[in-house]
Amino acid sequence: MTKELNQLNDKALLSYIQQGNEMALANLYDRYWDMLFISAYKVLKDEEACKDIVQELFISIWENDSIKEIENVKAYLYNSVRYRVLMVIRKGKVRDKHLQTIRDLSANTTEDMLNFEEMNERIDSLIRELPDKCQQVFRMSRVDHLTNKEIAVKLNISIRTVETHISNGIKHLKTRMDSYMVLVWILIHFD
Repeated sequence: MTKELNQLNDKALLSYIQQGNEMALANLYDRYWDMLFISAYKVLKDEEACKDIVQELFISIWENDSIKEIENVKAYLYNSVRYRVLMVIRKGKVRDKHLQTIRDLSANTTEDMLNFEEMNERIDSLIRELPDKCQQVFRMSRVDHLTNKEIAVKLNISIRTVETHISNGIKHLKTRMDSYMVLVWILIHFD
């Protein structure tokens, strides 16, 4: 059966996983574990946290009945890991480590880095320049720390629209401010 599973495409493996075939899950895990771990590690630089993220992703696949709806398995896995990495950062599990890295980098690359209060004032001013709906969504996401789904429900808009507003907000900040400072602000606001 293992040899047979190795020959199957990802979508077929999902079908077997949905039927409770543990070997199919193990096969999918073996196919993608390295890629997913490396993707998470590039951001977090925390081996244990990255192992946990990948492990939890495959547990969720095993427990999830809606996996049959996944069209592109590789993209789904990659995006799921990216989302989970952001949630780890947002929950502050590795935030202190990232902030220390940013502080270390800033000491080497910027003589007069703005203090955080000035930076917050500047970014708040830039956020006020956004169109009303974009500004509202951006604040709900980055300041109030609501999930995209929570924002979509509260504002009665699609999750895709929420993502677009957030993306537009970040682009606006990047065009008006040093990208490094925007990154610092985003990491700080992932409480």
